[in-house]
Amino acid sequence: MGAGEYTPADIKKGDFVIAADGGRIHLEKTGVTPDLTVGDFDSSLPPESGNVVMLPKAKDITDTQAAIGEGLKRGYTEFHLYGCMGGRQDHTQANIQCIAGLAEKKIFGVLYGGDTIITALSRGRIKITDAKGTFSVLSLTNSSKGVYLNNVKYPLNNAALANSASFSPYSLLAVSNEFSGGESTISVSEGILLIYLPISAAKNITFIKD
Repeated sequence: MGAGEYTPADIKKGDFVIAADGGRIHLEKTGVTPDLTVGDFDSSLPPESGNVVMLPKAKDITDTQAAIGEGLKRGYTEFHLYGCMGGRQDHTQANIQCIAGLAEKKIFGVLYGGDTIITALSRGRIKITDAKGTFSVLSLTNSSKGVYLNNVKYPLNNAALANSASFSPYSLLAVSNEFSGGESTISVSEGILLIYLPISAAKNITFIKD
């Protein structure tokens, strides 16, 4: 849980809850005690008790990146980032790059914000079942190749996307697509995709490790 705009967290029994700095305040308001709090506490006071990782205020990583790192140290392979969108756009973009870094490690990461979630995909596939509404797929890297969108209104077959609209007339080819119901798949063989989905799809995503 970050200190950005609050989105209710779907916390289940057995989840390891990490608060990134001021994200602890969001959790406290909902009666959730984090298993670990990480931060330099430049925007909030450190907790008086509990497991805390104190970071220096002058550092080369963000609090959220450090919190993810603590989860990786403990062997976790699925990360759900709440309170990490909205507010400062540069912070949101930094958190997008965090889930892209997870994707490169074949680790599933999701950002939650309002009615939208964002996940990243690198050289792999995801499956979305029974989703409704619109979604968009963008290339985070200069180019993403071997892009397939199956069982959607506008399918793609071995397409290439780019991260600059002037670089290719097809850079924004996968913006505002629509689900067709049933089981849809998104895959990429080279590059990193950012996938913007309605929050209703959050419980219906499966990251497929080939």
